[in-house]
Amino acid sequence: EVPEEPPAELPGEEAEAALAWALREAVTNVVRHSGARRCTVAFTARQTLAGRLLELTVEDDGVGASGTAAGNGLTGLSERVEAVGGALETGPGDRRGFRLAVRVPLARATVGSPS
Repeated sequence: EVPEEPPAELPGEEAEAALAWALREAVTNVVRHSGARRCTVAFTARQTLAGRLLELTVEDDGVGASGTAAGNGLTGLSERVEAVGGALETGPGDRRGFRLAVRVPLARATVGSPS
């Protein structure tokens, strides 16, 4: 499942690139490793004490993580996300499977408006 519309608020260019990388990495991992029948992608804008964030979540119903160590892809992804002021969380899904969440700061521009 993929959202039909883009988020109303977008992050800056570097954070957007990190989100695109995260989405690519997450979906690749679902296809290669999970055995999932379903994968859900969601974008959610959140207000926190640190400011507005855009959260990307990718969750599948597969077998879950095989161990405690992150692979090279997730390690590299974490570094990219942290470089733009964001955070990466990985772990079990709500019911089963695997869940990846990436949060990045939002820019002030919105879809359809000049930056």
